[in-house]
Amino acid sequence: MAWSQKQFIFALTMVVTGSINTLSTKWADNIESEGSDGQVRRFVHPFVQACAMFLGEFLCLLAFKAVYYHLRRKNNGSEDRHDLVQGNREFSPFILFVPAMCDMLATSIMYVGLNLTYPSSFQLLRGSVIIFVAILSVAFLNRTLVKREWFGIAFIMFGLVIVGMSDVLSNDNTGSQYTRNNVITGDLLIILAQIITAVQMVYEEYYVTALNIPALQAVGWEGFFGFSVLGSLLLPMYFIHVMYPFNSNAHGVLEDLPDALAQMVNNYQLIIAISGMIVSIAFFNFAGISVTKEISATTRMVLDSVRTLVVWIVSLLLVWQKFHYLQLIGFAGLLFGMCLYNDILVLQTYRRVKMALLLRIGRQSSDGMGEVIINRQADEPDRPEMKFPWSHTTIVDMIKTDHKVEEKCHQVTTDIVAGKLNVAEFVEELGPALTHTDASIRAKGTTLLSNVLKDLPPDSLNESQVELLCTFYIDRSLDHNTVTPMVLAGIEALTHMTNFPEGAAVRLLRALFERVPCQSQKKPERTLYFQTILNLTERKTAELKTWGVDFVYGVIGAMEGERDPRNLLYLFENMPSFIRTFPMYHLAEEMFETFACYFPIDFHPNPNDPVPITRQLLAEHLANCLCATPEMAEFAVPLLLEKLDSSLIMAKLDSLSMLGKCLELLEVAKIEEHHDELWTALKKELLPTATGTSAAEKELIEAAFAAVQALAKNASTNESSAKALLDKILLSVMGGLTDASSKQFEMSLRVELSCAKGSVYCAVYVIEKLIPMLLAQLNVDGHVEIRVANVLIDGLQRLCAVCAYWYCIDKLDPALVGQINKKLVEIVLQEADSSEQKRSALKALAAVPEMVTSENRYVVYSTMVKILLTATKQPTQTIDAAQECLFSFATRYQQEVKTIVLEKLITHDYATAEPSLVQLVFKTLGKFIHYHGYMEKIVNFFLSKIFDPEN
Repeated sequence: MAWSQKQFIFALTMVVTGSINTLSTKWADNIESEGSDGQVRRFVHPFVQACAMFLGEFLCLLAFKAVYYHLRRKNNGSEDRHDLVQGNREFSPFILFVPAMCDMLATSIMYVGLNLTYPSSFQLLRGSVIIFVAILSVAFLNRTLVKREWFGIAFIMFGLVIVGMSDVLSNDNTGSQYTRNNVITGDLLIILAQIITAVQMVYEEYYVTALNIPALQAVGWEGFFGFSVLGSLLLPMYFIHVMYPFNSNAHGVLEDLPDALAQMVNNYQLIIAISGMIVSIAFFNFAGISVTKEISATTRMVLDSVRTLVVWIVSLLLVWQKFHYLQLIGFAGLLFGMCLYNDILVLQTYRRVKMALLLRIGRQSSDGMGEVIINRQADEPDRPEMKFPWSHTTIVDMIKTDHKVEEKCHQVTTDIVAGKLNVAEFVEELGPALTHTDASIRAKGTTLLSNVLKDLPPDSLNESQVELLCTFYIDRSLDHNTVTPMVLAGIEALTHMTNFPEGAAVRLLRALFERVPCQSQKKPERTLYFQTILNLTERKTAELKTWGVDFVYGVIGAMEGERDPRNLLYLFENMPSFIRTFPMYHLAEEMFETFACYFPIDFHPNPNDPVPITRQLLAEHLANCLCATPEMAEFAVPLLLEKLDSSLIMAKLDSLSMLGKCLELLEVAKIEEHHDELWTALKKELLPTATGTSAAEKELIEAAFAAVQALAKNASTNESSAKALLDKILLSVMGGLTDASSKQFEMSLRVELSCAKGSVYCAVYVIEKLIPMLLAQLNVDGHVEIRVANVLIDGLQRLCAVCAYWYCIDKLDPALVGQINKKLVEIVLQEADSSEQKRSALKALAAVPEMVTSENRYVVYSTMVKILLTATKQPTQTIDAAQECLFSFATRYQQEVKTIVLEKLITHDYATAEPSLVQLVFKTLGKFIHYHGYMEKIVNFFLSKIFDPEN
């Protein structure tokens, strides 16, 4: 495809200004001028030159601001659409400080090296940055390099070795600065600088890329930081003395700014050279960004290689170096390696041929693989020749100029479903775009195909058609990274097809795992990546199980490092079933660590998010992943123990919640070894100062009690383990339980009650241990404070409630039950009706009416009747307790309640009673209608009150 005039100007500007930048720098190195000491010498001031380069980059920031404010003045939103300024402009510039420092160090070292070696070698050796970026990307970005990239690196290394050999063999013995030692030192310094540059690039990809900062603005800020810091460092450099060959200035120091300024004043050519550096680097960055926007990133890489060739040719013409055939070979090796690594030209020709063959096979194969007809109508011999919506032009021109291309593809989808078109011919029609040398055209062509697949009904393609498309996308997964998003969209669309072929799931996912690093993609593409994996795991479970450990490893690699909350929520929701379905082999711990790095969740939702994601939602689903299986839960216990030591309440809450899930899955043998640590952590939250007043602190305390209950329940499956744990807990709270007047009594009692709720065994253990302690404090010789007595009776009532919950009265020691009965009846008989102790005693009796002996029941009946018939003088709480006790006894002892309690209530003379009393008693009697065996008596009573005039 031919370039437009604007694209050609940008490309030419990039090559010319990039070449001028390197040549201007070297020209300045070769210019001789009188220094501050009166001596004439070459201009050897690499750090001053680096400052000039950063000043040129800083000009990009000024250009960015100028363009931005110019567009903003139009007041039509164009500043958010223009290629040079669109993106995130609200960010902290200091995120760019680290890459700026790397750039400063690398540039300074490169300019020192350029003083010692040939300009062409300088330009060629800069290509070695690809090697170090690849290595660091594998180490820190979890990137997987495909074979093509490894071969590219190998050719680049070959080219570097050849260039180094040419520099050594081209030793200049004429007394110039290009001695063998200088050249080798310079080459090594340039390679060292590329390592630092690689660190810069990896840092920018990891931290900066996601911010979507406009490129011109990013370059400008890095120039500002580099110029500011390096300019400040020129002062101390003036006082650092160095040895040859780095001391070629007036004072033999690391950098001599006065000497540099003197040389520039004494030779106008230096001013021109330095100005050329400043202006050329600014225009080079501007043109490079424009080439990426207008053409493609791969074109920018090619043009950068052309710049290397230009620098080499000009250096030969200016006799700055001698020709050596090895440099030509080295240049060829570097260029081939860079093209291979970046997927430029070399493999594209191969793919075009392969694609053409695939299409031909897809249409002509006689064994069924080529049956690409969507509808039976398409099989008819008299079907008219297919017409596409863009038949008036070529597909490439249409992609380039037609803004309604998406609309036309929707028409293609409709025609395919209707049987007017078929997929194979559509793919063939897209062929020139799918195999074009320009990655941006291939990307748009692939987008069209993927959009059509996404819009097709799932049953529109037969198995051979899906097979053909799977083969195409697997091949396309090796394409340039600008094509990758569209490849992922197409693959995800194929996973929904009804006739998805056997064996294709493994092939597709293997291609993704090996060729398309998930975390190198942007957020929407990572979402498609995860959807593809989980769609196939749901539909092709058996097939993927046979793949084995490599499949699990690939899934882990795809998830590692994910940071987007929506993607994480999607994974957290779906991965528990994945973990339970697929064997983890030896990767169980690695799978656990993949999720453990997010625990506890630290997330603050965006208040403007139309569909907000809450921290609580993420935390709940993350816990489900960490406790998906007993094997995973086993790893979770040490993690939550560690987080329980945190000072963050949210971390503790999440840990306690996850502990409950772990205890439901793990056998007591797996958790028993952690009993001491777990109880120590829980005790820290509950005793002795669990007095939280905030809502979060209260929630934490309740969560800790729930964890104690879950721990006791888990231990109950083994009686010896349960007894050891309960003994340990009881020993810890004994001091608080033996003194009802202490502040620790309530929390100690709640701890034991939480244990009692764990199981029947725990309930019997706790009740039989605690009731003697409480009765002993009630039965002491001498006066017991009312407040203390109230607390103790309330404790007895709560223990009785636990006993009722587990219905374990028959498992308790009869002597102990008799003591409780005696004490409670004594309180009911002796204490005032309005006392808190009497209310607690009635509630306790209501919980376990079975423990009250027959002779004592009459005491209770009399008390209940008395309270109800004097209700106007009683507190509401006392009336409620009496009614609760009455209904409990009515269920257990029907005949006694009928003949004693109801008879007294029914025969009472209400003629002179207060209306409020009558209303309360009648409401109480009315509730008996719902109890079996009482309806007739109560209905007759009410009918007599209604129709008997004497009543």
